[in-house]
Amino acid sequence: MKATIFQRNLLTKDEQNSYDLVNGFNDANITLSEKVIKIITKDGNSYQYELTFSERDAFTETYLGKFSDGNKFRLIKPVGVALEMTKLKSSCKDAFTFGSVDPRGWAVHFYLF
Repeated sequence: MKATIFQRNLLTKDEQNSYDLVNGFNDANITLSEKVIKIITKDGNSYQYELTFSERDAFTETYLGKFSDGNKFRLIKPVGVALEMTKLKSSCKDAFTFGSVDPRGWAVHFYLF
């Protein structure tokens, strides 16, 4: 499926490299499972990150991962009603958010088409 950014949040200076990397995933081809996310950017760069389940609530599932430079990230997926509402709003097939593990950090939200 192809990823399209629909929102970007602010970041701290400490995490600029992670934000810049993820920002480059716009229009990338994404394969996402509960164990791994595989990314092929429109420039042909390939990335793969292992995911570890963290928590689930009524609206989201959260996974943790680590970029090649050692910076950690959160990957959040809408589930249930939240996913259905997202699909209705955008006509996407799925969605996810890459974000900092720092609550004051960055986040980039993607729709999958």
